[in-house]
Amino acid sequence: MKKIRSSYRTWRFRATWPCRLAAAVLVLGVPAGIWPQALVPQDAAAEPRELPVGVRINSVSAWVGRNYLLAPNAAGTPIQSYTLGYGGGVDAGLYLAGRTSRASLDYSLGYNGTPTYAELNGFDHNLSFSWTRSLRRTFSLSVKGTAESITVAGFLFQPVVNSAPDLSNAGALAGSLASVGTAGATQTILYPGRRQTATAAATLSHSASRRLSWQLGMHAQRLLPSSSSDPSTQQKTGYPGATTDGVDLSLSYSLSRRTSVGAEASYFRTVSQLGGMQAGAGGFSMTRVLSRRWFGSAQVGYGLGDYSTAASKTSVLRPDFTGRATLGTSIDAHMLTVSAGQRLGDSYGFGAQRTTDASLAWTWHPRQQKWSFQATGAYEWLTGLEASKIQSAVFRGFLTRRLTGTLSCAVEGGYMWGLSNSGSLNLGQQNQNGLRLSLVWRPGGTLW
Repeated sequence: MKKIRSSYRTWRFRATWPCRLAAAVLVLGVPAGIWPQALVPQDAAAEPRELPVGVRINSVSAWVGRNYLLAPNAAGTPIQSYTLGYGGGVDAGLYLAGRTSRASLDYSLGYNGTPTYAELNGFDHNLSFSWTRSLRRTFSLSVKGTAESITVAGFLFQPVVNSAPDLSNAGALAGSLASVGTAGATQTILYPGRRQTATAAATLSHSASRRLSWQLGMHAQRLLPSSSSDPSTQQKTGYPGATTDGVDLSLSYSLSRRTSVGAEASYFRTVSQLGGMQAGAGGFSMTRVLSRRWFGSAQVGYGLGDYSTAASKTSVLRPDFTGRATLGTSIDAHMLTVSAGQRLGDSYGFGAQRTTDASLAWTWHPRQQKWSFQATGAYEWLTGLEASKIQSAVFRGFLTRRLTGTLSCAVEGGYMWGLSNSGSLNLGQQNQNGLRLSLVWRPGGTLW
């Protein structure tokens, strides 16, 4: 009997290792990062498929819809403007995998046009790469980067993938919750024009034991200067740009399969012509698998920041608390994640003392069904110094219907809102929303 069981286990491992390898390529080979990557509509109803190594066309899309603009005119009164929109996009990538390393290079090209306002027409570009290598049995190195140039319409309908959390143990869950949320719309809505960003991050990970692990990371972001002319106000505004960089160290220890605790320390700075800051912070966190369907995490910390603005031309040293709470559930076809927190400074270079944010992500994807729905939202509130009344919000929704194995259509909606009534950043209130119908073709397979 023991020989039969041993033979069965050996056969089961040999039969399933190709699927396990394909799953690893899927997780590590797709470009990922803190900020959203895709510029073309995502099909949330697409069935999971293996991603072969090589050159691949991920999607080809076309869309048509209508946008709505609301902005104050020269007299300060809001005016309305509707405009027809159209466009399309293509996404392709190169994916490689070896015994100890994996790499990917992805490029997305999209176009957003309108016959009413030529200032809003333009191409969206996104180039991202990811490289991961196992240095030893317990060490691994990951390097990621993104370069993006995107219009307001491209950002408005930019989807955010809400990945299923890993509830097998608390340690894996903590890693999957590290980037919950979506990019804020503060810069895009207050400075309506092309958003150009470049990001890079490197992380060295070490598993000291089955319970203990640590990570050392470095990251940098550059928001490039931009200028635009609001078609509703005929007023030109310019964003001078900002640079953010930092280093962080985190330690994680699994008390059990359901509970994990950690400690973090970080130093970062942001520099721009509007203002800047540099700060150091530390804190503790706990992640717990509450049940088979529920999970959550909490983080609390304390930091000290040195803030300055171009208007005051003086720096202020202020301490403050940081924290974040995340709660989520995965029940049948529904998956919901809600997160809220506070961090030091801001990533736009406004010189704010703190940023309070909240985000949510809801996905409905029944198995063996052709319909699916995804909704995401994010809210930011910048407080302190000259940025005492800067707020922004962005919401997106995607209802998708799979027509064939490779073809799908979707109804997509987006809404952005921003408010700034503070000192030199008095840009008033602006919002934009839109609704469009898109058609997406995902050929699958590799070209070579």
